[in-house]
Amino acid sequence: MEHAVSGSVSGVLSISLTYPLVTLSTILQARKAIKNADTPAKQQTILNQLLQLYEKGDLYNGLSSCISGIAATNFVYYYFFETLSKIRLNQTKKKNLTFVESTTIGFIAGSITATVTNPIWTANTRLITESKTSGVNKTLVGIIKEIIEEDGFKALFKGLKPALILVLNPVIQYSIFEQMKNAIYDSRDDITPKMSFVLGALSKIVATVLTYPTITIKTQSHLQKDQSMWNMIEKIVKEDGFLGLFKGLKPKIIQSVLTSAFLFYFKQKILNVLKMLIKLNRKQKIKMH
Repeated sequence: MEHAVSGSVSGVLSISLTYPLVTLSTILQARKAIKNADTPAKQQTILNQLLQLYEKGDLYNGLSSCISGIAATNFVYYYFFETLSKIRLNQTKKKNLTFVESTTIGFIAGSITATVTNPIWTANTRLITESKTSGVNKTLVGIIKEIIEEDGFKALFKGLKPALILVLNPVIQYSIFEQMKNAIYDSRDDITPKMSFVLGALSKIVATVLTYPTITIKTQSHLQKDQSMWNMIEKIVKEDGFLGLFKGLKPKIIQSVLTSAFLFYFKQKILNVLKMLIKLNRKQKIKMH
């Protein structure tokens, strides 16, 4: 439970710090141009695009729903990952999981998480890509109701297939993180928050580059009606070439790496505090008895 709580809280903190980059990469994945009469789209820098979104009031579109999604996603993921990890370690009597074990457990935990939280991310994509210039401020619950009324309950699970494939992203990241940690430390509990930051950043770069086309397809799935994954891939490649699958990669890598690094850093800090509080509580109970 302490891993679930620390993962949830650290996820909220880290995504809040990097959210403007989430907005930018999502809009680019949705193949929506950030227009500027003075600068052609191909020549715009990340900073220019962020400033334009800020001027339009769209920089933090969907922040509240994203925080809800991150809190739920990280809580579910870390709860199941740590629970299954402990079961496996108790079975094998080892201190650390092997690469295959951590990958398998990560995939199971990630699949459960992706299914449970998919409606939140479907709504969040809509909130990000709908400009506030329309004058209507929509909520997460409002968007979910709108999706159900317009397209039915099943529409909340659009993009679930690529989301399940994207389970490989945190699986790859967390497995690489675990293996680098195992190579440096004797016990999985010895790592410092600073080293968590570094290893979290390195592992996220690899995972993001490998899975980015699927992230693009997932975003498209939340916005398109009645299109298969392959139809969307064909359309993007036909209109923008193979690199069209990697639109928004630069801001996404920066955001993902910073978010992941902060997440592991905050998670380790919060986890250390929670463990200390749990020990103090146990000592207090023993004294009372």
